[in-house]
Amino acid sequence: MRRRQLFLVALSSLFLFFFFLYSFILFNVHVKSTLIAKSKNAITICETPLQHKQFSLLIGILTRPDNYNRRHFLRLVYGIQSSPLAHIDVKFVFCNLTKPEQRVLIALEILRFNDIITLHCTENMNSGKTYTYFSSLPRILSRSYDYVMKADDDVFIRLAPLALSLEPLPRLDLYYGFVIPCTSMNPHVDYMSGMGFCCLGTLLNGLEILISLKITRMVPRINWLENG
Repeated sequence: MRRRQLFLVALSSLFLFFFFLYSFILFNVHVKSTLIAKSKNAITICETPLQHKQFSLLIGILTRPDNYNRRHFLRLVYGIQSSPLAHIDVKFVFCNLTKPEQRVLIALEILRFNDIITLHCTENMNSGKTYTYFSSLPRILSRSYDYVMKADDDVFIRLAPLALSLEPLPRLDLYYGFVIPCTSMNPHVDYMSGMGFCCLGTLLNGLEILISLKITRMVPRINWLENG
């Protein structure tokens, strides 16, 4: 009798497993066909043909490995936006994985979406994660971007107005964002207000030079833009 009960429990568990697996596959096929551009990047805002775009923008959303639901939500949010001016790629950025389940689940995310950047650092808020993100980009990107941006995962960005506001700006030594504190109007001190900011992709090459000369160093809320 007990063996029969165990068999029924195992059978019902197996049925539920295949049911959820089938539902997961159907959901992903639907999302892929309706919201995700057919590109190497999962979230590529590219409604207009690439050759007609005026500039390119990479948005790195700094988050944590365990924020699975937030990443899926943001994929939907940014996957339905478009800009006729800019080719925009959205990537999710976090530090080294520390749990076995993270290595499995995030590996599946990378296979499915290819929109994750894993940095060689320990997860932190104000101890150099942004610095590591920007300084790593020249070595890990397969292409160059006119602009690179850092954003938090609790910030909503309207991509079309952002591209429209960037279009007339100069392409030399540009920092686009608030200073600290945000109410300050002094453009010469305390850059890199946390919620989001954008700078020229060419500034990353200058950061590489600073690193090679050992001018920059990892300290809380390091302001390498001022050092450059």
